[in-house]
Amino acid sequence: MATTDDNPLLIDTNVLVYANVIETPFHEQALAAINTAHQAGRPIWISRQVIREYLVTLTRPQTFENLPRATVLKQVD
Repeated sequence: MATTDDNPLLIDTNVLVYANVIETPFHEQALAAINTAHQAGRPIWISRQVIREYLVTLTRPQTFENLPRATVLKQVD
């Protein structure tokens, strides 16, 4: 029988962006998925590549308003 420890969730860049930018079309779904996994005690993983992509995505010009660079760096920290 599998436990939650045997089923980690790897968060991809687009999910992080959706979860952190209210204007994105999948904001609520992404945030709910992360919160559900966290509340279930499921390990949540993220790669260094995803962190780099997240930084680039949220600090370059977008159709939505970017988060302040200090905020993005604090989130990554």
